[in-house]
Amino acid sequence: MCFAERRQKQPARDAAGAALGCFGLAGFALVCWLCLPRIDTAAVFALAIFVWLALAATAWLLRKKQALSPRARPTNEVPCFSQFLTCQASAADNEKSRAHQPEDPC
Repeated sequence: MCFAERRQKQPARDAAGAALGCFGLAGFALVCWLCLPRIDTAAVFALAIFVWLALAATAWLLRKKQALSPRARPTNEVPCFSQFLTCQASAADNEKSRAHQPEDPC
């Protein structure tokens, strides 16, 4: 993946990470709402932080697993256009340099 593609996809990755973190935050809020009236505050916050971490990590792992599955990858993936131009230019430069090299007399 070329630099231009990575730069374009980075905001989408950031937004996806924020959305996955929201699942954990919802779990944190639910644990606090249900347990604070009944249990010690420190224990509730410890449990809520654990739930937040567990939910966010599970959501991230599921998304990562789905992204790595063969179905998720396009079969006709086209390389980045700027990368294609760079490859074409370097191939043309190589051919030109070979054409202008003097032959070895030995």
